[in-house]
Amino acid sequence: TTTTTTTGLVVEDADDRPASLFAFPGEENFAGQTFPLDWARRVVDSKSRWRVLVDGAKFAASHPVNLTATPVDFLTLSFYKLFGSPTGVGALVARISTAEELTKCYWGGGSVSLAGAGRGQEDDLKILKSRICERFEDGTVSFLGIAALKHGFKALRQVGGPVAIERHTRALANYLDDRLRGLRHANGG
Repeated sequence: TTTTTTTGLVVEDADDRPASLFAFPGEENFAGQTFPLDWARRVVDSKSRWRVLVDGAKFAASHPVNLTATPVDFLTLSFYKLFGSPTGVGALVARISTAEELTKCYWGGGSVSLAGAGRGQEDDLKILKSRICERFEDGTVSFLGIAALKHGFKALRQVGGPVAIERHTRALANYLDDRLRGLRHANGG
């Protein structure tokens, strides 16, 4: 069955079915179109079995992100897009209650406390690490990249943080728009 919420969002009624994922970018990479973050609030307020992921990699580079106002289940970030360095280091910010619902389909180095091979896949022994952040982190951690984050956050604070960057970006865009609209071709067109 479905229910239409007071905000007009049509959702399936909650039951014991697996949760579904509604994912959208906060801002798309090509032209910079932003999408309404209130989509997340509308899905969360519907009390449905939908979880919300916002790709904030591009958005967070020039807009402040408020997870109280935008209660997403998952938010992705790219520190390269925030600071310009280091490459290959990002974050998945997850609501603890939602992250506990996740199950790991495969496993690799670093995500298990104990592993042993059985006769078949069903006989394999694997004990995943108990902390969520370790359970879903396969492979070698980029220690140098993580150490560089301290300097990126310091630089971000020195320029006034995301609010100042958003204000400056908007001023530059308005300036460019004004200048481009003022251009005229030599033939007057």
